[in-house]
Amino acid sequence: MSQEQNDHMDSFPDKMNIFEKGISEESFNEFYKILGGIGNADEKYKNDLISAYRSSPKSCSEQEVKKALVLLSKKGDVQSYRLIERTYNENQNLSIKNIALVALRNARMYLESELMDEQFGIISTGLGGEGNKLRYYLAFRPRDREDCLPKGDIFSRMESLCSTLKSKVENVEEVKGCYLFKILLPTDLAVGVLAEGFIEKNELLLDSYFCTNVEKPDDAQIESWIEDYG
Repeated sequence: MSQEQNDHMDSFPDKMNIFEKGISEESFNEFYKILGGIGNADEKYKNDLISAYRSSPKSCSEQEVKKALVLLSKKGDVQSYRLIERTYNENQNLSIKNIALVALRNARMYLESELMDEQFGIISTGLGGEGNKLRYYLAFRPRDREDCLPKGDIFSRMESLCSTLKSKVENVEEVKGCYLFKILLPTDLAVGVLAEGFIEKNELLLDSYFCTNVEKPDDAQIESWIEDYG
């Protein structure tokens, strides 16, 4: 990592507002509907919208504020993140606050991607969290179903790793021959650090994993993942 990246990391947001109830599906849908609606808009229109919101947010309509939040969430800089955060903390309009919360999640991922020169998937959370931790479902596949470890053993292995990463494993169950964990991870910990570390420490697992923090995956989602990755 370059010195410039290190300097930026020092100013990286170290605290996020976590709601144990998570984010509603309606908020996700509205966010991505707005994103789809302005995705192909003229760049000048987008830049003017952001500039207007930065300089005079109170003069913007509710819909303009929401569009600006969506656009800001893709900027990949600390200034944009802080503006979204301030909107969430100060704006009393519940509809705008909900969009701001989704935008915060996306903004953090874009910011990490910019600073680390790596492409992270955009993760949205509907599962909520606890304290400064977000809740995720992580699924892993054994190389051979005949070599599956008992749930108690695989839980203990994950619990051991989580203890070193200030994380907490809440549960594990077997779904379609896979291990499905429910885990709480600190907001400043990349999911891949835990997932790839767990695979590295357990040679019986394949090197792909499934991750979501929108909702608990059903059998169909797990089956689709298995089919996609062979």
